[in-house]
Amino acid sequence: MTTTLTGRAARRRYAIIALVIPLALQAVVLLAQLALVPLLPDPAASHWGFSGVPDGFTSPWLLPLVTAGTGIGVTLLVGLSPYLADAAPQDRRGRPMSYRLFAAVVWAETGFVGTLALATFLPQVGLDDARDALLPGWWALVGLGLAAVLALIAWKTVVEPPLVAQASETPAPIMLRGEEHAVWLKTVSMSRAGLGLVGVLLAVTLLTTGATLYAQLAAGAPVSGGLLLSVGVLILVALLVLTNTVFRVRIDDAGLDVRSPIGWPRVRIRRDRIRSATVVHVNPMGEYGGWGWRFSINAGWGVILRTGEAIRILRTDGRAFTVTVDDAETGAALLNGLIAREGANGDGPEETKR
Repeated sequence: MTTTLTGRAARRRYAIIALVIPLALQAVVLLAQLALVPLLPDPAASHWGFSGVPDGFTSPWLLPLVTAGTGIGVTLLVGLSPYLADAAPQDRRGRPMSYRLFAAVVWAETGFVGTLALATFLPQVGLDDARDALLPGWWALVGLGLAAVLALIAWKTVVEPPLVAQASETPAPIMLRGEEHAVWLKTVSMSRAGLGLVGVLLAVTLLTTGATLYAQLAAGAPVSGGLLLSVGVLILVALLVLTNTVFRVRIDDAGLDVRSPIGWPRVRIRRDRIRSATVVHVNPMGEYGGWGWRFSINAGWGVILRTGEAIRILRTDGRAFTVTVDDAETGAALLNGLIAREGANGDGPEETKR
């Protein structure tokens, strides 16, 4: 049975389930940690190996900071995302975000982070030496199991607001005569909002990782393997972000080509594999959950760098690809003209990405 609510009622339920309750529970965990910090050894254990023996140590006051950043911080970032999408003018929005999906993510994170926060904190209370705090590896499985259960409950409890039809237009094709050829080129950069949000996320992650590293070195403890892994992941994420801030778009006889300046990521869709091109208005947070090379359950893959007009390609197999770009109407019109002139339906790979 499907429950239907008005938009306001659905958003109110989402706010309670995805924001109020998780934040309240995380605040309780954080306050409990702050109250128990004086009872922890100094330095405190911050990471455990597979054997359950601590192999990373830090200042005990850093543990509540990590809980606040990964728990409360992530909950606010994820939980508020649908509201950021709804803030755009009605005629400039893409399809709304899935309230169910984001509530499930919030509760999965709450269950996992909350379990590990307590499991790594409580065994150290009252100890003189943090090396005596053993933590079996199965606690991580408990956290994952609780995260899955809570995510399922949130998914079943939250109700999506009513959908508003998204406007799209198919521009009149630009017809080329005989052996005429045309090329349409554009470069699109990530919006300031996208760059700002990505920058904040990287800065918070960098500060948290840096603070943990400093605390471990100040305590005279060896750098843990978990921290080294975090540094490696941070570097990888930074590189991925840099390759997703600028893309070049080309439309010609061959079809559509979208690539970053370094050549990856890149997508090429042959003209004979394109059924039509339309112009749509896209909201990155609303339809794709962010900026860059993205995937939407409703709209497929896309290069989404800003709010506004975009070319949406419909392939002959029914799949879609979207790229936000200036003067999308001209680009879509040229592509429709090329399709109309040739009308080819050859075989071959629909796209290559490298």
